[in-house]
Amino acid sequence: MVKSRAGDSSALSGDTRVQDVALTFVSAVLAVAAAGAPLLWEPRFFYTDDYQTYFMPLFHEVARLLETGEFPFITDRIWSGGAILAEYQLAVFNPVSLALYLLIANIGPAPAAAAVYSLFHIAVFAAGIYFLCRALQCRPSLSMMAAVTASTSGWLLYWGAGNWIPALVSLAWMPWAVGSLLRLHGGWQWFLPAAFSVALVLVSGWPFAVLAFTTVVAVVWLMTVSWQLKGNIRRCVPIYLALLAGGLLAAPAVLPMVPYLLYSERLVDAAPIWQSSLAALLAVGLPFDSTVWDTFYGREVVALPMTYVAWFIPVVLANASLERILKTPEEAALLAVVICLAGLSMLPQLGHFRWMFRLLPYYQIALIVLTALVLSRRGETIGFRTLPTALALLVPLAVSLLTLPGMTVVYAGSTVLVLLLIIATTFLARGRRGTWAGLALLSNVLVVWAASYSFVSAGFPSYPTKFLSPFSNREEAASAVPSRRIALFSRAGLAGAEADWRDFRPGNSSLFDSVISINGYSAFLPKPFREQFCFDYLGGLTCDDIIDRLTLPVEGLGSSLLDLTRTEVLDIQSPQMAEQFSRVAAGGWRSSIKPSGATVFSRQIDAAGPADPVSWQSPGVQTEVLSQSPRRIIVYVANDAATEATLVLARAWYPDWHARLNGVELPVEAVRGLLVQVRLPGQTRGQVVIEYWPAGLTMGFWMAAAGGILALGGLAWSLRMRGRPCAVPANREA
Repeated sequence: MVKSRAGDSSALSGDTRVQDVALTFVSAVLAVAAAGAPLLWEPRFFYTDDYQTYFMPLFHEVARLLETGEFPFITDRIWSGGAILAEYQLAVFNPVSLALYLLIANIGPAPAAAAVYSLFHIAVFAAGIYFLCRALQCRPSLSMMAAVTASTSGWLLYWGAGNWIPALVSLAWMPWAVGSLLRLHGGWQWFLPAAFSVALVLVSGWPFAVLAFTTVVAVVWLMTVSWQLKGNIRRCVPIYLALLAGGLLAAPAVLPMVPYLLYSERLVDAAPIWQSSLAALLAVGLPFDSTVWDTFYGREVVALPMTYVAWFIPVVLANASLERILKTPEEAALLAVVICLAGLSMLPQLGHFRWMFRLLPYYQIALIVLTALVLSRRGETIGFRTLPTALALLVPLAVSLLTLPGMTVVYAGSTVLVLLLIIATTFLARGRRGTWAGLALLSNVLVVWAASYSFVSAGFPSYPTKFLSPFSNREEAASAVPSRRIALFSRAGLAGAEADWRDFRPGNSSLFDSVISINGYSAFLPKPFREQFCFDYLGGLTCDDIIDRLTLPVEGLGSSLLDLTRTEVLDIQSPQMAEQFSRVAAGGWRSSIKPSGATVFSRQIDAAGPADPVSWQSPGVQTEVLSQSPRRIIVYVANDAATEATLVLARAWYPDWHARLNGVELPVEAVRGLLVQVRLPGQTRGQVVIEYWPAGLTMGFWMAAAGGILALGGLAWSLRMRGRPCAVPANREA
């Protein structure tokens, strides 16, 4: 790894350490204040889109499971997306995340809970950026500038903190991991922090963080080995060991996801959309940029300023000497990282990694850190030359105008604003670098606030106007007997109506109520739910023959999916579908009309009751449910016939259900890929234990144990070697 000249903490005086700790805390506080200000004009700012329909409901469900003593491997309250551990994005092996789930589950309004969760990770992220910059020997003031600037970058605010929250959670730990690995060159005492921070990046639920972190490590390693270490890779052994320990510790979170990919339609649905463009990459300094993107709905203008980072980044880098950057290992490595991440973000797809613009924040952060490093190495005075400054302003403007000519006034206005900020900050600072950095940071925060206010006032993003609240009484929800429900709706038919959203609870938002929902939201798009129920990713319909699919008998069983799933409530949006169900449904259903116009069918008679997980058994087989939990069901069975029998459970099928009869493994299969089916041998009696245990989890625990031993070994060695460098600096070699 590139060696940090500030990496040897033993070389720092006690006063310097105290100052750094204090400024780390100050950076976090300032970042929270800067990033949290939009809550003043929009209290739901951090609660949009997937945060509403996917993540927050599952955060509540994880908290509910923990409070009942159940580790959140799986939930039985939602079917599509109920394999919580395999979904990966819930970070169930991140202890910080689990503690926060328990905390925010007790915060009343969901937007307030979302803000607490987001701002906590923004604080961690800002502190980590300060830590990373100081590991690279950036000046304290410039490290603070980088920390606050990174925390208010457009992608992080509008996508990471308010939508795809796992992106922010994983990103929050990444600068700590990179900074600890850099400092590991200076002393073995950084081995344990490096290993655990690497693990936190990997377990926090964002695949693109894994891709970006791997890219950063690979690029820096290649440059280090080929340049600074002259091919002597053995001097990186402590880094390798820390990375290995972190990877092993993260194995229980990662391995269960791998077989689940085979259960997914992500590659089937993949399309070359949401990829970065040259205009998006160059627009880091345009405050009010609106870029053309290929989205779900075709090529359209996306108003949110997710490409903006700071107006001063292009100006500073344009005025830097490329020759000097290339001669400085840290700066050259950062420049290489910037180029690689920019190139990856422009790809249409990379295997299961799709929508590659999700790499934008890592590109943006690398630019911020490079800017702070360049400023730290350029003396106490600051000034900008005319030609490089003009190029920094005009090149992004020209590319943006070529991309979207209709935005001439906005782009020109943004460019003039940046020019005025350059002139004003340079004049007021009178060449003093520290003063200029403070003015640049303050002005950029004001620009971010102005952009946020203008876009929110104009109705962007639009989702916060339709937020879904958790169950009003958590104790009542926990004690209520949940009813099993299927909602038949189309996303297009919702049309943004508040009543429709509350009636049909798209995505995972039904977890806020006391129901068991067959619908759900899974990032993996499970194939059976698409094939049998024709659900889209939010649980909406994509076909017209759903009534036939639900009511026709399943071959070999004679019962319908509606009966096998033990559905008690059917919410139907379409009047035509409601009329069709009225004609074909057997007796025992009553109907009513909701305020939104939806028809609700409720089952009147169900002899077994919703609590019984056994929805079908072969004739002559006797069953008695002895106990059940989300991932474990114990049933006493008696099959006196000489032939094989079948037991079907009203539980969602995911890979890795297992069954044992009196300790002997039984075949477990899927009914149409949806329900758990157990094969019983003839003339058998006893307890059948049906259990969900994700594939790879046992191996993951063994690997994590090995990682823990390696980490403890590193800790013991660091105590022995405390104060000694891990490797002799390159300039001391003969």
